[in-house]
Amino acid sequence: MSLRFKLTFTILVLTVALVSCSTNGSNLVIVPDVRGKRIEVAKEELAKLGLKVEIEEGEYYASIPSDYVVTQNPYPFTKVRFGRKVRIIVSKGITKVIVPDVRGLLFADGREKLTRENLKVGNITEVEGQSYGVIVLQNPLPGTEVQAEAYVDLTISVSKPPSVPNLIDIHFEDAKKIITDNGYVLGKVIFKESSSHPRGVVIQQEPIPDSKAEIGSVIDIIVNEKP
Repeated sequence: MSLRFKLTFTILVLTVALVSCSTNGSNLVIVPDVRGKRIEVAKEELAKLGLKVEIEEGEYYASIPSDYVVTQNPYPFTKVRFGRKVRIIVSKGITKVIVPDVRGLLFADGREKLTRENLKVGNITEVEGQSYGVIVLQNPLPGTEVQAEAYVDLTISVSKPPSVPNLIDIHFEDAKKIITDNGYVLGKVIFKESSSHPRGVVIQQEPIPDSKAEIGSVIDIIVNEKP
């Protein structure tokens, strides 16, 4: 085989390869990103590029409405041949959940129960009641079907603090018992002489008598001389 023939053959092969590459390159299109778009819009965009569409129904999602594209294959910006089929997965809609009954629970327990069901605490209203921090009302009502991550408004019972007992002119030993029997804590005790009170009785207290104080609060007293 002559040198001229070899050169001619080589040039011919390279030319065919270049033509083939050029032809193949002209048939490639870039897949657009149709995620997060309505199915009609996605189909239109793909069709304009000469791409076919294969639709697959997906699941329920927390934040993707019905008939919106969740994902696609091939992925966006991939080069594919003209006429290639693109598979898109479409959301069935936003997840639905059933509102649980949190009435009668302490606020912390009710909030935890709502969180487990993928719900959030909405507006909180406080009303006077017998128990402190207990959920007495809720909106939506138990059994209502709502979207995931919806808000549930709560009404919380808040009891008024009880009145501090009047310890004035009560003997020191009796005053200590009254304090503890009512759920309070004896705090600082000062012995101070007073001619206007019997010996050994309380002549001053803090908080003052009949004022409001939460159970467990400290009550300081001043006693007339040491009994």
